[in-house]
Amino acid sequence: MAENIEHNERILRKVRKQIEFYLSDANLSKDRVTCCTYSEAISSGGIPADFFLKCNRVKERITTIAEIEEALKTSKYLQFADGKVFRKFPFQPRTNQDRCTIYVENIPSYATQEKVRKWFRPYGKVVYVSLPKSKAGTIKGYAFVEFNTEEEAERCKASHQESGMYIENRDPAELLSVKTFEGFEDHEGETETAEPENQPCESAEEVHSEEVTKEDVATQFRILSRNDWKKERNKYLNNWRKEGKARRQEIWRQQMKINRRRKIAEEEKALQPKTELNFQSGLIVKISLKEEIHDPKSIKDQLKAIGGIKYVEAMQGAVEAIVRTESPDVASSLVKNPLGKGEVLTGAEELEYWSKILSGREAKLSASKEVNKIKVKKKKKKAQHIRFDDDENAKLEIGTPDVV
Repeated sequence: MAENIEHNERILRKVRKQIEFYLSDANLSKDRVTCCTYSEAISSGGIPADFFLKCNRVKERITTIAEIEEALKTSKYLQFADGKVFRKFPFQPRTNQDRCTIYVENIPSYATQEKVRKWFRPYGKVVYVSLPKSKAGTIKGYAFVEFNTEEEAERCKASHQESGMYIENRDPAELLSVKTFEGFEDHEGETETAEPENQPCESAEEVHSEEVTKEDVATQFRILSRNDWKKERNKYLNNWRKEGKARRQEIWRQQMKINRRRKIAEEEKALQPKTELNFQSGLIVKISLKEEIHDPKSIKDQLKAIGGIKYVEAMQGAVEAIVRTESPDVASSLVKNPLGKGEVLTGAEELEYWSKILSGREAKLSASKEVNKIKVKKKKKKAQHIRFDDDENAKLEIGTPDVV
């Protein structure tokens, strides 16, 4: 029976400390949700008690408003009335948080916020502990400890400088907060912190007793003031941005080179004459005309009117016309036509015609390539400016850009 009473008292004591922390100056200066809730509740006289039953650290221990009322009966900072929680002292936003805070490395994996608070209590009253965790839920190995006053933070800094444990003359990239960086949302080192269990400035007698082991005492911490930590962090971020810009520029330059090489290769491929002759047999028809060609255009129009004709070769004064069709069926239909007798070419005669087409195509592509070369040379031609003399009979001169 006595054990149960003691257990319940211990739970209520933790609940009291947790709610005291939520409404402490240190937490209200950082926690936007609680601060907004508190600001809205000032006009109505207090924060509804059921607000705290939604907080993880409270609802895992108690479930009723009556238990909150019981827990706050012994509080020196808060009071409970009409289902609401009130501060006994006005909220005073902390404007010197950075000067009161230190950055700590070498935090062991078994550390808790309560342990960290106890380790640094010899230097003064610890009002806030931030213990960042990785996405996997493990301790990252560093913490931020906020003291009640700037003098206490300076005392901690001086002690570690004297023992050689103050972080100085080190590459910012070696800071644990940088090495364990998992995204821009955690660069301040506090956003990943679980709800702290510490409370506002309290005396040592008010803290629940927890024996500190020799292992805890032997832990050697390296520290930086938060302002110094910010300088080092910003130095790293600036270097990172510069390196990132240089990397992006180099990637862009390499990509431009690749694009240029690809474009040149495509142009050369387009201008490359084909060495193989690929054709479909049975498409070429030679028509022996009844009379000489006096009007090539008229002959071409008459043949194309038949349909399925891709090309007609008809020269002035010739007695033959060569027709390339779309299909063998069209070619066969031209054997009998009103202009003359048709013959579908086969064998060596057909191959000779296709070779003639290939030669003409290669000649045309070579000429196009020469034209492109001339265009490139024109683009590279040195810029020229018109220069005027000062005398009355001004002469037009072509000169280089060095004199204008």
